[in-house]
Amino acid sequence: MSQSAQLNAFIKDHTAAMYAGGWIPADKVDYNWGIVRLPEFTQLPGVGTQVLPEYFLVSNTSKYKDDAFQAIAYLTTSTDFALERAKKGDISALKPTAELKKVLYEDVPYLKQSNIMNAKTPEKYAAPSHMTLYNAIAMSKFVSAMESLITGKVTDINTALRMAAEETDKAIQQEKP
Repeated sequence: MSQSAQLNAFIKDHTAAMYAGGWIPADKVDYNWGIVRLPEFTQLPGVGTQVLPEYFLVSNTSKYKDDAFQAIAYLTTSTDFALERAKKGDISALKPTAELKKVLYEDVPYLKQSNIMNAKTPEKYAAPSHMTLYNAIAMSKFVSAMESLITGKVTDINTALRMAAEETDKAIQQEKP
């Protein structure tokens, strides 16, 4: 199930009770909704999900390498830019400061009084997960298994996870030289 299909199940079809993603409505909606932090592991209190970075790259064929680098530097380090984005509800790569929290959703009045900043930013982010050459294979098999579970093609989580593991192992063996 695509990301947009999952979101539509929540916001349009009202067939999903929750959506664990970064979506926040830009306009006031006609149903009651809220935002909370994702659950924490007992052994890691206060630790949220890992940060999912976005990457900016400068092509080695660019005629404007220095200009591109300066633009990236501004987007990732400028307090002024972070403040403008915060007013629209975007949380930047900068550590959330009192100043950023104060202006969060300033341009979206119906969200201004909400507890979104506390829900979106855990006390501490989890360490990045270890990536391998085979992560994409494993993720695709896992997502496929979860879709089978959600749509009823598979009836229990253990079967879905076992299928994902078996299919992942088989696909990795085919990939290895």
